[in-house]
Amino acid sequence: MNNIDIQLAKNYLLPKFDFKGGQMDVGADWTVGVGYRTESWFAMPVFQREGRGKVLYAEADQQQLALKQLYTEQQVSIDVDNWLSAQVRARDRVKAATEALRLAKTLEEGERTRFNMGASTVLFVNIRERNVVEQAYQLYRAQADYAVSRGGMLWARGVLAKPWAESELAKYGNPVTAAGMNGFKRPGRD
Repeated sequence: MNNIDIQLAKNYLLPKFDFKGGQMDVGADWTVGVGYRTESWFAMPVFQREGRGKVLYAEADQQQLALKQLYTEQQVSIDVDNWLSAQVRARDRVKAATEALRLAKTLEEGERTRFNMGASTVLFVNIRERNVVEQAYQLYRAQADYAVSRGGMLWARGVLAKPWAESELAKYGNPVTAAGMNGFKRPGRD
């Protein structure tokens, strides 16, 4: 549309010439046969301020659109990079938390063995068990962050903008009553 505006604005800079001819509208002259007319019209823009102003305005709009497109492309690129970075960090956290949980379980088993042999107390076994629970919590948090970052990456790449297939949506029941309902049917509705 902006290219059309530029072309129309450039038309204001050109001289205009129009030529018309044909029969007269008055019926009496036409029946006699003398009712023909010719007309010519010529316009030359002298100062061309309006035309130049419209051209400059349309060209400025064109530049603004180009800059807006570049900005949007850069934002998408930055979003993809950010979500990729978050996904890599979350994946590394999952690996570290998995290893920490494995080591905490090993340490807890060793403390329990020491307790069974009489070389430790219930307090130390309880501390080791709490450490296992804490490491399991850290692992679940890291897995949740990974799932969120994976979803963010899909969103940034535009994969989530595609419509869902009706076969997938049918798994969740009637869309009219499924969204926002608490499981109870409204009176008078199927």
